[in-house]
Amino acid sequence: MRPIQLTILLLTWFVSTAPAVAAQAPAPVAPSAAPKAAVVPAPRAQVRTADPRDAQAAQAAQATDARAEVLALFEQSARDWSRGDIDAFCAVYADDALFMSPSGITHGRKAVLERYKKRYPGKAGMGTLFFEILEARVAPGGGAVTIAAKWTLTYPDKPAASGLTLIVWHRSPAGWRLVQDSSM
Repeated sequence: MRPIQLTILLLTWFVSTAPAVAAQAPAPVAPSAAPKAAVVPAPRAQVRTADPRDAQAAQAAQATDARAEVLALFEQSARDWSRGDIDAFCAVYADDALFMSPSGITHGRKAVLERYKKRYPGKAGMGTLFFEILEARVAPGGGAVTIAAKWTLTYPDKPAASGLTLIVWHRSPAGWRLVQDSSM
């Protein structure tokens, strides 16, 4: 967990568990020779603290939404691949994405796209892609999702190929972006 995420998490916890602070009534006025006026206490401040259950429910909903959004992108990427559309498949990669495989490390979306186009020059060699999701984790705050999956490529004329992948997605102003892909 990054320090800023930990700080935000701790502040959220502190605010949600701190007791409500109400304004104190004014201290009594010492008697004087002046005529006595009615003392009206100041109204108490209206302070509402968040119910921790509300925050937990909101976080759970945000995590569910983030997970569903990323899994939908994952499914779309498999359809893009299976159609032979490498450009669409790589469109979700961040400009500075990191791709790791047994054959090496590739930096950047453009380089990943070039790598795939070189390795798979036509649709026939690409096969049909399927993912079996092994685990999906949403980071606190819902800004990142990691997916562990088994991938399988099936072909009409040769044996299937399969392996494992661990993919990290980050939410950006442009939407979800794949920032790290480790496929083995």
